[in-house]
Amino acid sequence: MGFIEYEGERYEFHGIDPTPRDYMALQSALIGADFTNCRSVKDVTAIEDEISKLPPGEEHPEQSFYEVVRMWLALRSAGIKVRLDEMVDWPLTKYHEIRVITDDEPEDEPQGKAPRPSGSAAVSAAGRKVAKKK
Repeated sequence: MGFIEYEGERYEFHGIDPTPRDYMALQSALIGADFTNCRSVKDVTAIEDEISKLPPGEEHPEQSFYEVVRMWLALRSAGIKVRLDEMVDWPLTKYHEIRVITDDEPEDEPQGKAPRPSGSAAVSAAGRKVAKKK
């Protein structure tokens, strides 16, 4: 598991696991897409598997597209309504506002500080808001 941070909010990300609505939206966006060679959700999940098997430092030819899909699914599952083809058209500077945080990346908090309390901002479902950046 990891997190995607966007506009000061963190959203859990567990991999390509779309809701039925997102599955259909992704499938629809892939038909005739001019921004990827993927034509089905199965193609996208295959990329996820292929990326996990790559040696460190090697990048998949569809890596950039896969990262856009990851961000899209995390934002959608958090209630941010954005279409995949809209995100593909975002200027690259907008992507700099999105940060992917993996399990093995240290938190921004200094050591010795008490862990964040669980509460209404912490939600365990995939893609839901988990904490607000300070």
